[in-house]
Amino acid sequence: MYKKIYFILQKAQNILIHLHPSPDADCIGSALAMYVFLKRLKKKVTLISGDSSVPQSFRNLSLVDKIVEKNFFEVDLKEFDLFLALDTSSREQISKLGTIKFPRHLTVVNIDHHVSNRGIGKYNLIDKKSPANCQILYEFFEKNRIKIDRKMALYLILGIYGDTAFKYEKTTYRTFEIIAKLTKINKNFHSPIFDLDNSNSPEKIKVMVLALNNIENYFDDKIAISNLRFDDLCQNDLVNIGRENTDIPNLLKSVITWQIGVQFTEYQKDKIKISMRTRDSKKYDLIKIAKKLGGGGHNSAAGATLSMPFDQAKELFLKTAKKVYNL
Repeated sequence: MYKKIYFILQKAQNILIHLHPSPDADCIGSALAMYVFLKRLKKKVTLISGDSSVPQSFRNLSLVDKIVEKNFFEVDLKEFDLFLALDTSSREQISKLGTIKFPRHLTVVNIDHHVSNRGIGKYNLIDKKSPANCQILYEFFEKNRIKIDRKMALYLILGIYGDTAFKYEKTTYRTFEIIAKLTKINKNFHSPIFDLDNSNSPEKIKVMVLALNNIENYFDDKIAISNLRFDDLCQNDLVNIGRENTDIPNLLKSVITWQIGVQFTEYQKDKIKISMRTRDSKKYDLIKIAKKLGGGGHNSAAGATLSMPFDQAKELFLKTAKKVYNL
């Protein structure tokens, strides 16, 4: 499939790339690395921000200014012959603002690493064993003998670092081998990684404080849930910041006795985003509960979005978790 997708990309003329909602380093790194490569092929490429704005931690990156502030429904698909879905496990991860339908003329290529991905494109390169989408892209470039320049190397480094932190079980010697080669191409990766980890706004810290002040524990403390209700976000003038990703689920699961850390965020009335992390993905495979709730992700990190009142969503989550994990 590596060769096939390269052939498809070479044939295309007008290519649309998107960022998934609440984009992370792997998503943005994948999109920018591909953008550089496709421009080198003299393709007309449009990269859109999708449902969310580009996080502050990426604003100093070269080419971020090329990202167009539009969601999927604000572009005219008639202008494109190929849609490239990177680090995207489902159509809902293209946009949550409506139902995604691809016109017949549009070739859809999906390159992804999420366990929950069943293949949303006509052509799918899905490696569920890969720890990061940017690692798949490295393999794609290497197998097709495509030169990785300094910019591409930096974007791939950020994506791999962002999704692995070099501490999750899918990280192998191959990951470090790839990072070694990429850092040899671009030695100036320290500052962008620093920005990735150190670009919180005062408002984001306030959101985290609000979340940490509203923690509830269930099933003998096995599950810890932080609650961010829409009314509380409105009262503190934090609605826009509340839509952003935080590290709350990771912080919760860092507690020795809390096996699953969950953040419930009501980013608009009766729209609840659920983010989950676990200490033990073999015992508490988060994909199992995410799929039941219409979401996806990885074994150790997954999520879903529910359209219902906050308390009803939490009741459904707890009922589902109890059944799935025999709690």
